[in-house]
Amino acid sequence: MKGLIAMKIRLWVVAIAVLVILPALSAQNTGWKIEQITYELTKDGKKTNEQKQTIYVSEKAVRIENKDGITILKLEGDSAVLYRLMPQQKQYMTLSPSWLVMGMFGSFMKCDDQAGCQVDTTTIKPTDEYETINGYKARKVNVTVKMMGMMEVPGVQWMTKDWKELNQAMKLYMQVFKKALLSSSRRDKMLKDLFDYFDRVAEKYGQTVKSETQIFGRTSVTETVAVKQITVSSDLFKIPSDYMQVASPFDMNR
Repeated sequence: MKGLIAMKIRLWVVAIAVLVILPALSAQNTGWKIEQITYELTKDGKKTNEQKQTIYVSEKAVRIENKDGITILKLEGDSAVLYRLMPQQKQYMTLSPSWLVMGMFGSFMKCDDQAGCQVDTTTIKPTDEYETINGYKARKVNVTVKMMGMMEVPGVQWMTKDWKELNQAMKLYMQVFKKALLSSSRRDKMLKDLFDYFDRVAEKYGQTVKSETQIFGRTSVTETVAVKQITVSSDLFKIPSDYMQVASPFDMNR
């Protein structure tokens, strides 16, 4: 009888432990941490303004941290939400994910009044030049970057297929952006064509380990220095409770 009681107590303890642990497990997801550095090169080759940037990627969210603040993009059911956090002011604003279309992908689109917007496949021009970056063989790819979707400036991306973790992390990163933008934009056809194009480029050349953009006599550089698969807490994609919401300067309904 005592043995039966003891067994019931053990089962009860295990059941309680499971109930306590499961919510914690549900808040954890396997994802990626991507560490980057950004800096500028002057005309004489000196490195200035070096800063760190960290990207966290899960199946349903992306968090980008740098000195300018924190950007969070996450999927919520059939829709997506984009937040911009300003830690020093303890403020945040809510933006439409569709703003990312021109901000991040405008360089890869061409638009006119008659044909509308289409993917510009002439933007990326691979070369036969290679360089070893962070221990990985990378191919030089010339890219025409459109600043603010208008002014064209020359750029270079060094792309590699050899860094497996980078390729896996960026594949998940792009999947989140694809789902978010398709859920919040009316340009479904154009966006699907755009992401299909990115998939073909990644399959052929890999992912970008280093990018260089020349503007106003300086070269802006972003370089990936580390990629690690981690357990990503859902807390990374939440707005801190002591942050105050402020209106977005892009909110046309104010």
